[in-house]
Amino acid sequence: MGQWAAIMILVAAKSIARFDELKDRRFSEYYLIGTLTSLLIAVIVGLALLALIRPGLL
Repeated sequence: MGQWAAIMILVAAKSIARFDELKDRRFSEYYLIGTLTSLLIAVIVGLALLALIRPGLL
């Protein structure tokens, strides 16, 4: 609900936790695509729910 900074903190924490594994190019591509896809889906669902809850807000 408008907490865009929280999303960036989660992405940073996830990247730090997997830092050693990101040296493998194949894994890092898989990780990047998966992370961006899940973030995109989460933002779309969140905005859709926000539009349902508060129609005039968006």
